[in-house]
Amino acid sequence: MLPLTLTDAPAVIASGLSKAGFILDPDAALMAIAACSGAPACDRASRPSQEDARNFAVSLPPPPYEKPLLHVSGCAKGCAHPRAAPITLVAREGRYDVVLRYTATAPPDHLGLTVADAQTFLTKFFKTKGI
Repeated sequence: MLPLTLTDAPAVIASGLSKAGFILDPDAALMAIAACSGAPACDRASRPSQEDARNFAVSLPPPPYEKPLLHVSGCAKGCAHPRAAPITLVAREGRYDVVLRYTATAPPDHLGLTVADAQTFLTKFFKTKGI
């Protein structure tokens, strides 16, 4: 392997960081999502919110984003984003409740969505609201 030059170093470093899971694009959909550590990292969480957030990212509209556009919370504490978000998904008993334009502690607007149902809800919401 040839030694790295100074001009090669940024690309090599960026590639390594990207492979390690770092988000390098400021317009990436994941940058518009606040997600707690979720299950199994948090005993209060009833869903793996980090993994779910990655899956929900495909439902977000194209950038630019209001940040955060989506808050995915493993429980009603809302640790990752204690302020209002356009949409907050709050895990409860393995499903998601939906809170619109408020915090995870607010009464939900929709109850007990499966992950697939939450995905469908997000897709329809962003398509009809034009966010």
